[in-house]
Amino acid sequence: SQGRWAFETVNGSCWNTAAEYLTQSMADFVAVQETTTLEESIADTEQAARNKGWCTAMTPSILTQAEGKSAGTAVCCRTHIGTRKSFVDERCGDMVNSRFQMKHLGAVCKGGVHFGSCYLHCNWEHNRRTNLDLLQHIAAMMATLRGPWIVGGDWQCTPDELRSTGWLK
Repeated sequence: SQGRWAFETVNGSCWNTAAEYLTQSMADFVAVQETTTLEESIADTEQAARNKGWCTAMTPSILTQAEGKSAGTAVCCRTHIGTRKSFVDERCGDMVNSRFQMKHLGAVCKGGVHFGSCYLHCNWEHNRRTNLDLLQHIAAMMATLRGPWIVGGDWQCTPDELRSTGWLK
């Protein structure tokens, strides 16, 4: 309503909750964490989101050893906004696949902007080394980007804890 672009981030703990959130959001772009959507359901889920006005790109969740679904991210934008990949998917690797993604949006500023979603491992202290490794891998990928970027995420820690890792620099 103010003529500005709006970005939001949400962890709905599952796609159904996030999809409900999207129906109420006034944002132009939403980063979603913890979609818990398996690979075989992604195409149908993305199409259902498109039918409701959202261009959605999802990464698959993983099955845990206990047969539960974990992780998965989505980058969503209104369907009238163009989007494309920011990275070659093969470069992501297993460490990143279900926990991070970045898309290039043909909007916001000249040349567009990269917008991503990040979901770190729960329990920051217990998974500190794993999360730091993931953050370093993401940083290396982001260093290849040309142009501005924004990442929404469930960082699983306080802003001060994230800042103390040095990753934000």
